[in-house]
Amino acid sequence: MNENPEISILCCSYNHEKYIEQTIKSILNQTFQNFEIIVVDDHSNDNTLSVLQQFNDTRLKIFTKEFNQGINNSINMALKNVKGEYIVFFGTDDVMEPDFLELIHKTFLETQTDVIYSPLKIIDCEGNLKKEKGKIEIIKLPVDKTKYEILNEMFLKNNCLTSPGMAVRTKVFKKYMPYDEGIINNQDYYIHVNLLLENNIYILNEAKILYRHDDKHKSLSSDNDSSRLIQEVAECPRVMDCFLKTDDIELLKKIFPEDKDLFKHKELIPFYFGKQAIKSKSIHRQLWGYRTIMNFISDNDNFKLLYKLEKFNFADYLLLKKRFNISNPFEYPKYQKYKKLYKILLKYSVISTILIIISIILLINKFI
Repeated sequence: MNENPEISILCCSYNHEKYIEQTIKSILNQTFQNFEIIVVDDHSNDNTLSVLQQFNDTRLKIFTKEFNQGINNSINMALKNVKGEYIVFFGTDDVMEPDFLELIHKTFLETQTDVIYSPLKIIDCEGNLKKEKGKIEIIKLPVDKTKYEILNEMFLKNNCLTSPGMAVRTKVFKKYMPYDEGIINNQDYYIHVNLLLENNIYILNEAKILYRHDDKHKSLSSDNDSSRLIQEVAECPRVMDCFLKTDDIELLKKIFPEDKDLFKHKELIPFYFGKQAIKSKSIHRQLWGYRTIMNFISDNDNFKLLYKLEKFNFADYLLLKKRFNISNPFEYPKYQKYKKLYKILLKYSVISTILIIISIILLINKFI
């Protein structure tokens, strides 16, 4: 058994008996061999464990649970058992190309980065590369953007990074543990924001992870109507709260360069974040921004300080509501399927109204 692995590969499994053998083999066949594989099985009710137990390799360490507790709990359990200097997060239905770990190791040694992100090639449930118009489908990452530009997008819009194949220095990642086990859809988003606020990142140009997208499989946390609604209404504020952890005014100027002259006082950072969020086109971010300012000025000392430093008073507070982008109900996922029907009905209603008016005019003219 290797007591000093350089890389710890964390795999959270749940009912992946069909894919996990291919996943483990793709790791064991890497050109870089100084690693350990930590698999935490979330109480699978298929033959996932039986498949895992067929491997005779001391680098594979298997942990099980008494009952199903979710992926975040699995990550927390895995992190208690890591020995490597670097961590790689990997799904038990995905596949590594043979030189992926070698590239990760080399990148850590040659750069000052703390976190490495990887673009993904998409494969189907049979392991075939998906293609669009003859080209391999790739989930690309913003390689041309700085981490500050990425944080700006994450603050005002949404998550633009991926987690399969994400590699982090172990000592860095453990600062953000334990993982929040209450988050269902946004656990990746949550940790990306935390990591980017305090650390250097590097995005690989080449996709060496095969990410399995099974159209037939729907998990409890999959991207359906109800989960998207939970993601936006309940979990978005939890992610946005991560930004409030920073007290670095210079960081804010880099994240929002178009408004950098507005950020003058460290004591008012929650207020600044609130004002920026209200500029978002997302109603959930706008509401978070308004609540953040509301919470800030509910402390009278803060309100006095805000007036002293920014001349912001109650009238200004009331004016914030006028900036809101009040979305129509069809923006919500559960109504998306009716949006097309709504547009058709609206179109024909207008036409019908016009025809009725013309008919009335003609009828009136006939009797005049």
